[in-house]
Parts: sequence; structure tokens; C-alpha cells
Amino acid sequence: MSELLLVGDVGGTNGRFALATEDGARADDPIVLKNDEFPSLGDAIAAFLAEMGGPRPSRAAIAIAGPVTGDLVRLTNRGWD
Repeated sequence: MSELLLVGDVGGTNGRFALATEDGARADDPIVLKNDEFPSLGDAIAAFLAEMGGPRPSRAAIAIAGPVTGDLVRLTNRGWD
């Protein structure tokens, strides 16, 4: 069985998340979440994973709209880092 991955694209307004296998096959269509509904990126990811149910991903790749400084990423249009 292929490893399950969380993939995401997070901007100031919406976060788009999906699960994929390590061989690049998409397991599900992306789900769009309104960022205003969550106090943090972690909370948005937790809500997505709860909605998906099933096995949890072992790794993640998330594109974020904002500058990267060392290990810190700060969203340009939202107070998340």
C-alpha cells in the first residue's frame, strides 16, 4: 500500500486540501475551507482530516502564500504563521 500524503494550497482567504498517495495519484478531490472559520492553519488541517476520516497521512506538502524566514512561514493576508 502506498503512503498517504496531505497536500494543500493555503492563501489568505481559502485553504485547499486533499489526500494523495506517494506515487502522485490523487485519492480525493480537494476540499476548500474558508480560513475565516479557523483560528490557525493547524485548526483548518485538523478540520479537513476530521472530515476525511480514515487513515491519517504520514507526511504533508503545503504551499503557502507568504514569505519564508528560516522555519517560519507567515501568510501575507492573514495572521497565521
